[in-house]
Amino acid sequence: MGAPEDRQFKDKSEAWQYGSIAAIGICEYTVVWFENGTVTGLNSYRNSSVMGCRVGLKSIKWEDAPNKVIEFRDR
Repeated sequence: MGAPEDRQFKDKSEAWQYGSIAAIGICEYTVVWFENGTVTGLNSYRNSSVMGCRVGLKSIKWEDAPNKVIEFRDR
């Protein structure tokens, strides 16, 4: 996906945001969530922007981060 438009950090969590043009004046954003360097989820949103997708980025709401699931497997 290349370099993100925005990176935000909280403790061991990261959120990367990517923006792309969805229509005239509308950008679609994808948020990639990381925990300890591992991708834990994705979500997206749309926002209006007439000056490019970077301008329409929202601040990350950490309560929107995916739930953490820890799985143990016996081998």
